[in-house]
Amino acid sequence: MSSNRKDIKSRIKTVQNTQKVTKSMKLIAIIKLKQLQNLLNLSKEYTKQVANLIQKSFKQIQKDSLDQSQLTNLIKNNIKPEKAYKLFIIVSSDRGLCGPFNSHLFKSLLHDIPANSPKVKFIVLGNKAINFIQKTYGENSITKKYGNLSLVPDKQLVSEITEFIKTEFLNGKIISAQIYFNSFVSMVKSEIQDHFLLPFNQIIDEFQSINKKQINPVSTNYSETESDIKFEPHLAKTLEILLPLYIENTIYQALIASRAGELANRVNAMTAATDNANTLISQLTLTYNKARQASITQEISEIVAGAESLV
Repeated sequence: MSSNRKDIKSRIKTVQNTQKVTKSMKLIAIIKLKQLQNLLNLSKEYTKQVANLIQKSFKQIQKDSLDQSQLTNLIKNNIKPEKAYKLFIIVSSDRGLCGPFNSHLFKSLLHDIPANSPKVKFIVLGNKAINFIQKTYGENSITKKYGNLSLVPDKQLVSEITEFIKTEFLNGKIISAQIYFNSFVSMVKSEIQDHFLLPFNQIIDEFQSINKKQINPVSTNYSETESDIKFEPHLAKTLEILLPLYIENTIYQALIASRAGELANRVNAMTAATDNANTLISQLTLTYNKARQASITQEISEIVAGAESLV
C-alpha cells in the first residue's frame, strides 16, 4: 500500500510539472499573439489598398482597350507548356502543440491537390509543411523550403520568394502561383485560405468572387469619376510596380496571419492541457487520499487486533 501511495504521489508531481510547462507556453503564446495582431491589421489594410489600385487599373485597361503590347509582361500569357508547372506556396508552423492547426491545412491541401498531381511544385515555409510535402509529394516537388521562421516575417525572405515567382512567370515556367495558409480569424477560430498571386486574370477573378460573396470584400467604394483616374507613369508601368507589390504583401500577410493562427491555436491547446492537468491532479489526489485512509484504517485495525490478542 505504501508503494502504491508513493507511485501516486510521484504521478501527481509529474502532472504538476507538466502543468507548469503548459501554463508557461500559454502565457508566451498570448504575449507573442498580441505583438502580431496590430501588425496583421495594418498588413491587411495595406494589401487591400494595393488590391483596390489593381482593380482600378483593370477597369482602366477595359475602358481604354489597351493593346497587349502596351502592358507589362506580368499580365501577358507567356507560358511554355512543356516546361510550365503550377506553383503552390504552403505556410505552416515550425512546431506542434497547436491543436489541429496544421492537420486542417494539410487535409485541405490534399483535397485540392491530390498526391499524384502532375506538374506541381511547392515553396514551403515551416518545418511541419516541409515534412508533409516531402512525404506526400516527394522531395523533388519542393523548389524552395524555409524552416525555423521568425515571429515577424523576414522581408528579405519575402522579397526573395516574390522575385523567384516573378522570374519564373516571365520565363514562361509558371502556369499559376497560389498560396495556402491557415489564417487567424479570432481566438477560437482559424480559417484555411488560398489566394492566387499570378496570373493577373486569376487575381481579378478572385477579387470579383470575394466581393460577390461579401467575405472580407476588397473595397471598391469609388465613384465613376475616380475610375477615370489618370495613371502616372503609364498604366503599364504602374501595373509593373503594383503586381509584384501585391504578391509580396500577400505573402507577408499570409506569414503573419498563419503565425497568429498558430499562436491562437496553441493558447487554446495549452488551456485545454492545463485544465486536463487540473482534473487529473484532482483525481489522483482523491485516489491518494483514499489509499492513505485505507492504510491508516489497516494500521488501526492491526493495533486493535494486537491489543485484543494480549488480553
